[in-house]
Amino acid sequence: MNCPYENLVEPTMKFCENNLCSYITAPANTWSNLAYIFVGIYLIFISRKENNLLLKLIGPAAIICGLFSGIYHATFTNFWQAFDNSAMFIFALFLIVFNLYRFKIKYFSIRNLVILYVLLNIIILSIFYYQKTLFGINVGITIFALQLLTVLITEFFLYKKAQGNYKLDNLFIAFTILLIAWGIWWLDFLKIWCSSSTAHIINGHAVWHILGSLSFIFVYKFYKQFSNNS
Repeated sequence: MNCPYENLVEPTMKFCENNLCSYITAPANTWSNLAYIFVGIYLIFISRKENNLLLKLIGPAAIICGLFSGIYHATFTNFWQAFDNSAMFIFALFLIVFNLYRFKIKYFSIRNLVILYVLLNIIILSIFYYQKTLFGINVGITIFALQLLTVLITEFFLYKKAQGNYKLDNLFIAFTILLIAWGIWWLDFLKIWCSSSTAHIINGHAVWHILGSLSFIFVYKFYKQFSNNS
């Protein structure tokens, strides 16, 4: 029996769940991405009356994350690996762009920032697609870590500028969830949490998807306080 994707180039990273000879090669890692889609639909619904385009983009960003990651894990191919990693980039880059908007600089209009957001996503996706590693280090992990660091740095200056005149609790919850999820990601990737008997039902990487999707809700709640319908 020929497997559906056996003639395609495999990705450079392998997680705990063994890949099946099937159209859905990794069931748990695939279907767990439905969490992103459900969260995205929910955020689109609750943001439908918002006038701030950036705030309304959080829901679609969550859905894109779920679709890209789901297709990658279903096919386990090198081509879709770039899109899977871009799901993380899309999320982190959104936080950076929204923070730039909050600086209220003349050229950082919502229109210009949406264009910048799209262009940066294309650039980062292209970089990762053509250059998976650099000096033996996974480029995707490096880019994601640098993006999160940029979010924290910009948030620090914004908080200082506002003299603490806004709440950080939802952002703290979102980052705490992400850090816990990323720790579980590593446990799965390093095969520390890896059970063949349950891998196709639940595993560390699937939990990373579920927790990651929840962080979008708290990111939305955090940024809603800055929307001001502008």
